[in-house]
Amino acid sequence: MRREASTRSKRVAERPAPEFMNLQSSLAFLGFLCIFHVIGGVMAGSFFRQLRRGGAWREFSRLVVGVAFGGLPILLGASVFFEPGIPFFVAAEVGAFILAVLGTLFFPDSLADSLGSKQVVQVAVGGVSFAIGLLVAVLSLRQGAFVPVIIGLVFVVVGVVVFVPAFKALLKQ
Repeated sequence: MRREASTRSKRVAERPAPEFMNLQSSLAFLGFLCIFHVIGGVMAGSFFRQLRRGGAWREFSRLVVGVAFGGLPILLGASVFFEPGIPFFVAAEVGAFILAVLGTLFFPDSLADSLGSKQVVQVAVGGVSFAIGLLVAVLSLRQGAFVPVIIGLVFVVVGVVVFVPAFKALLKQ
C-alpha cells in the first residue's frame, strides 16, 4: 500500500503543470481588470483635483473608494499574472490606474466645464459596455460557446443604444 502511494505521488510530480492562462485569455482578463483600474483611478483623481482647486478633505471617501476600486484588482491581477510568468501585465495594470489618476487630476478645466457631465458618463458607459460585449462575444464565438455570445451581443446593443445618442448630444454642444 505504501509503495502504491509512493509511485502515485511520483507520477503526479512528473506530470507537467497545467497552463493556467494562455495569452489570449490573459489579455481579456487584463482588459476586464483595467476597467476597474480606470474607474477607481478617475475617482481618486477627482479627489486630488478637488484638493488642487482648494477643496476640502470632506470628499476623502472618493479617494478611499477609488483606491479600493482600482487598487484591489491589481492584487488579483498580480496573483493571476505572476503564475504564468507575465508580470509585465501587472505593470500595465498599475500604469492604467496611475494614468487614470493623473489624467483626471490634470484634465483641463476649460474642457471639463464645457462638456456636459451626463453625456460624458453615458458615452463612457456605452463605450465600455460595447467593448466588453464585443470582446466577450468574439472570444466566446471562437471557442464555440453559444450563451456567452448572446450575453456579449446584449452588452454590444446596450452599449450602442447608450453611446450613440449621448455622443450626438456631445457633438451638438
